[in-house]
Amino acid sequence: MADGVWKGPFKITGHVHSSDGETLPGANVKLNNELIAVTDFNGDFRIDGLKQGEYELSFSYIGFDSVKIKVSLVSKDIHLDVNMHEKSERLDEVIVIGDHYKTGRIEQSMTSISVDENFIKSQNSGTLMNSIEKLPGISSINTGVGIAKPVIRGMSFNRVIVLDKGIKQEGQQWGADHGLELDQYDIEQLEIVKGPSSLLYGSDGIGGAIRILPPEIPNVEKISGDAFLTYKSNNDLFGGSVKLEGKKKNYFFRGRVSGQSFGDYTVPASDFTYNGYVLPIYDHKLKNTAGNEIDFSLTGGMVGDNFNTSVTVSNFNQKAGLFPGATGIPREYQLEPDGSNRNIDLPRQLINHLKIISNSILYFDKNWLTIDAGYQFNDRKEEGAPHAHGYQPTPDGNLALGLKLHTLSANVAFNHTISEKVYNIYGFQGQYQENTQEGFEFLLPDFYSKQAGFYAYSELAVSNSLTLNAGLRYDWGNRDIKEHIEPDYSTIEEGDSIVRNGYINRNFNDLSAALGLSFYPSNHLNIKANLGTSFRMPTTAELASNGIHHGTFRHEKGDSTLNSERGIQFDLNFTYTERPFYFSFSPFIGYFHNYIYLSPQTYFSPLPGGGQLYQYRQNDAIFTGFEFTAEWHLTKKLLFRNYTEFVWNKNIDTYLPLPFTPPFSALGELAYDFSAEKKDHKYMAIITYQYFAAQNRVDRNEQTTPGYGLLSAGLKFTYLISGKSINFNLSANNLLNTQYMNHMSRYRLLNLFEQGRNVVLSIQIPL
Repeated sequence: MADGVWKGPFKITGHVHSSDGETLPGANVKLNNELIAVTDFNGDFRIDGLKQGEYELSFSYIGFDSVKIKVSLVSKDIHLDVNMHEKSERLDEVIVIGDHYKTGRIEQSMTSISVDENFIKSQNSGTLMNSIEKLPGISSINTGVGIAKPVIRGMSFNRVIVLDKGIKQEGQQWGADHGLELDQYDIEQLEIVKGPSSLLYGSDGIGGAIRILPPEIPNVEKISGDAFLTYKSNNDLFGGSVKLEGKKKNYFFRGRVSGQSFGDYTVPASDFTYNGYVLPIYDHKLKNTAGNEIDFSLTGGMVGDNFNTSVTVSNFNQKAGLFPGATGIPREYQLEPDGSNRNIDLPRQLINHLKIISNSILYFDKNWLTIDAGYQFNDRKEEGAPHAHGYQPTPDGNLALGLKLHTLSANVAFNHTISEKVYNIYGFQGQYQENTQEGFEFLLPDFYSKQAGFYAYSELAVSNSLTLNAGLRYDWGNRDIKEHIEPDYSTIEEGDSIVRNGYINRNFNDLSAALGLSFYPSNHLNIKANLGTSFRMPTTAELASNGIHHGTFRHEKGDSTLNSERGIQFDLNFTYTERPFYFSFSPFIGYFHNYIYLSPQTYFSPLPGGGQLYQYRQNDAIFTGFEFTAEWHLTKKLLFRNYTEFVWNKNIDTYLPLPFTPPFSALGELAYDFSAEKKDHKYMAIITYQYFAAQNRVDRNEQTTPGYGLLSAGLKFTYLISGKSINFNLSANNLLNTQYMNHMSRYRLLNLFEQGRNVVLSIQIPL
């Protein structure tokens, strides 16, 4: 651009969004036909230092029609609201679930999907993971109600990264009975990245990443909000959430309070069989599966001329009961009713998770710098009745295991737009952790952990139909694990002691890389391919645990010689759309060296009440499978959907499958829109049938699971009153009250059936 245009007193700012209000980050902004800016994450742009005169601005975004606007700068700055319309039958951002589930950016080579707040709330299944597990490739490991951890393509625990506003969620995610400490009502936009994600997000990204994106900054100076109320019949759940947000000049705030309380859940059975014994289930209620939760979050921030910054303080607090047989051999006397279905008796979990997250963006013309920092304190208590400790006295109190984890995190990324065709990211991520333990059960020693990683990522638009991307990353990590000595319970002599684990100090160094392409030769077809290496450093639990895991009734033992997991993974994605059809097919395969897992041994623990001994070990493994999504608009108002997924894996050394592998599943859904055209009110009916095949490919000593099918139905209503939408959802899950066991549920180990029929009512009211 000619220098004469610059050094003036005026500026042009603006917000770029789609016709349905969705922000468009990464849109190109040209001034007088020269690329001069790229919209940020919130869809905003800014051009400074302009003189008086006539200017033509053009806006382009893949999948949308270009927009040109002529402006005159005379006596004041100009702010533009730019509305871009999707190209007809364009592949990018294909709508496949009620306008709330979309494919990722067409230029990206990774397979990803995104969902918004309305989709999550319409599913409304008690936890975030249960609310999104119908999506292809996504499932969850459950412990009753309110405790669920993510599974992507058969991988879970520390193989899936969860990022909340850019900061990795850090609790005690290595445990099978440990859920995500997140308020499901406080999530407005979510992206799920499938496949190797170590390059951009670091260790633990072997299976994929779940990114909880920050809410958009309010654009209008006013106070607004909404209230969400829900009821579930199966466990008599009452829940709700209230949000308020506002903006005044350059300052904004957002606050939310959420809570839910539920009783013991109902199963379609009056007894269950454990180790050949038939035990009762009184009144079809699974005893001590009640719980409650209360959460809050508060955000304050500022938007400046060349920056925006915010700080969010949030707290998650949950108290959840565990079925008596979950932590030991179930006894008939423990299963007798206690007079209330809402009692939270022993055994139980008490979780409090505090987070303070700072997010800042600094703008430099076409480039920007993001700085995310966070502090987390995870306070976990697992309570149970103490057992006799050999010859020593029975411990006082009910605290079986207490874990206190402090985490400091910092992420910095410089987004560098070199030209219209080349875009780079240079990043740094660092983390420090300190964990202490208490309680009468020893499982995990005190430890310190440090990690740091550096990466570079580049995206090249070779042509209008081909984008290449590549990246390289280096990581270093340290595990400093303290020695733990405790009394020797096997002797009557006081003062004798044993070493449960010795001092361990391990360093890990890892390189990872990725190469991918996205080919979009027409408006209908997109082909993505991604080849990536990934890694995962062993956790302290895998290196040094040695004791009874309260929530799983087994003795878990680590191995201090474990090395990092290494993987090489290849993903493909074929997406085709031409109205009235849409389909997406995503096959994947991965080879993993030193894959870490808990292996059941042939003998029992020497510890009192220790159960079977499980040892962490490493073997090479293969994962493969696919996801398939299809839509067909049978008529203008009738839509058919199908999601199908399959995961196959194998331990190369033992020739056995790996534990907790989700079975083949297929979902079919019909949705009919009763709404008349150009009316304010909307009515939709949905009927869904999901089939789960029998899972007979199991690890040694792992139980098989028979197949089953679940029928669900729902009605959705939207009423527009005084310009505000009130949303009603009424659904019935497991409509036929089917008896089934979920292969991904820990209660399957006790041959316990899952929840029966569940009628759910929810209402969202704007304030």
